[in-house]
Amino acid sequence: MSCALKFAGCLKKLGIPFVCELYTEVLSRKLLVTPLHHGIEKRIPSNVILDARANRLEDFDVIPNLARYINGDPIETLRRMATADGLVISRSSYSYVAAILSANGIVVYHPFWHSPLREWLAADGDGVSEAGLMEQLECWKRDR
Repeated sequence: MSCALKFAGCLKKLGIPFVCELYTEVLSRKLLVTPLHHGIEKRIPSNVILDARANRLEDFDVIPNLARYINGDPIETLRRMATADGLVISRSSYSYVAAILSANGIVVYHPFWHSPLREWLAADGDGVSEAGLMEQLECWKRDR
């Protein structure tokens, strides 16, 4: 979230109008996850029940100009993310694919098992470098 807030702050400083778009999926009912569940592969010791009410989407209310896209069509979501002018990706292969497909967008990458492309900005525990972000945004603004 700190990356999105820093991104919004830099856009405001540069006078660039923006909308922050949140793409996510939330459960519609409780879900049982077992140690043998696909992708888990025994990394949890016992069954876990995920509660649909525990999505915490209200945490994103601090992001200015926020538009939420919840449980949208996966192909349309991927298209929108891949063509965004700026993309803050989560630690997910889905958002990573959108970033790979991004031709001209600024990408903020959160380290995980996939490596970033050279031109991406890597976030750390404090978010993304404001200086690096401002530099890329100034170039983006100049080229528009």
